[in-house]
Order: sequence, then structure tokens, then C-alpha cells
Amino acid sequence: PDDKYISIHIRTAGDWTADVYEYFLKNPVTNALMGAAAMQSLPDARIDGPYGTANSEVFGFKHAVLVGAGVGATPTTSILKHIKHRFDHKTGCQTPNCKCKCDCCLFRLQKLYVIWTSRDVEAFKWFADYLSEVQLDEARRAKQAQGRGEIYEPLIDIRVFLTSVSQRKTDLTQVLFQVGIGQAQESNEQDVLTSLRSATQFGRPNFNSIFKEIEERHPMNDIGVFYCGPA
Repeated sequence: PDDKYISIHIRTAGDWTADVYEYFLKNPVTNALMGAAAMQSLPDARIDGPYGTANSEVFGFKHAVLVGAGVGATPTTSILKHIKHRFDHKTGCQTPNCKCKCDCCLFRLQKLYVIWTSRDVEAFKWFADYLSEVQLDEARRAKQAQGRGEIYEPLIDIRVFLTSVSQRKTDLTQVLFQVGIGQAQESNEQDVLTSLRSATQFGRPNFNSIFKEIEERHPMNDIGVFYCGPA
């Protein structure tokens, strides 16, 4: 909501979306914020919406989990952008003990867990650059807090799962693949698949284990869980 433009993510999944992809492949747009004259050459786009989603309630919780499957991670990036905007501009209500319903007062989030799953490695390229930027911001805030003699608890915990790779130890090819990825991660301090600081995990996430871990970290607290992806 803080951007001065609308960005749309379209997954190629049929004839119409394939035509859209081919059009922009042949007519690349290098700058979304181009001048009015250059905009004349672009096709008209009519947008129906926006429609509210459950994800918009995430800021009403102190602790929340966002689960995105494939292109279902799109709403997550919008939420992360909003969080970044708040940090960059230090927005907040200045009224002591304010009980209004403005955006500043409704923002209660203290910890956000982002879980992104995909069968396709290529899918991680969609938002990896932005997620990497989020992690760099967190590292920068931690370093600043350390300089002040404070301890900074990261607000955002990003976990990425490549579900097409099995966790079974009986598949030698996949075991060697995981070992190679792990060694590259240690030497580069970045995940070779996503370029994120957090390592890609293989197989489907064990949500029972993940939710138990989060519950133990934040006892006696309501935890919001939000999902976007295939049913």
C-alpha cells in the first residue's frame, strides 16, 4: 500500500497468460516509472479489485506465520514491503495511550515467520531478490543495535522449502545434491539456490514441528496463521 505504483505477478499457466508473457518478452519494459510519452506505447490494462484477503489481518497479531505456496508468496511480499516502509520512515502514532484504529496503532507485529514452499527452483527467483533485501535490512538493524550495546531480536524469520527434493536417505542422488548444496552454503554464507542467508530446506515442511517450535517460543500468546496457495 505504500508504493506509488501497482505491481502484478502473473504465473504462466495457460494460453492467455502465455500470450501476456510472450508480449512483454518481445516488448520489455525497463522502467515501470517511465514518462507519460513512453507509457503511450503500452497496452491498456483494466484491473478489477482490489479484494480484501485474510492476510491483511496479520498486523493485528503480535506473532504471526505466513505460508506461501509457489506464486502464493505474492501477498507476503506486499506485507514485507509495508514492514520495510514502516522501518525506513519510522511511522508510528505519537499520541500516548492512543486507542484509535489508525494503521500505526493496529500494527502489533513483533515476530513474523515466513514459510515459502515450491516444487520448482526457478520459482524462488520471483521474490528472492526482495527477500534477500529484507534479510540484509535485518542484519543492518542488528549491527546498529550491537553498536548501541543492545540485543536486536529479528522481526522476520524466513524459511524456504524445495518440496520436489525428497528427505529420504535412500535416494543417493538427492542425498549428494543436498550435501553439495550444504557445503556451498557454508563457503558462501548464502544459499546457492535463492541467495538468501537462510539455507533452503528440502522436502515438505513439517508443520506440526514448526508450529510446536513457534508455540514454545511464544507461550500464552495467540499466533495468527495465514496461507495463500493451492487448496
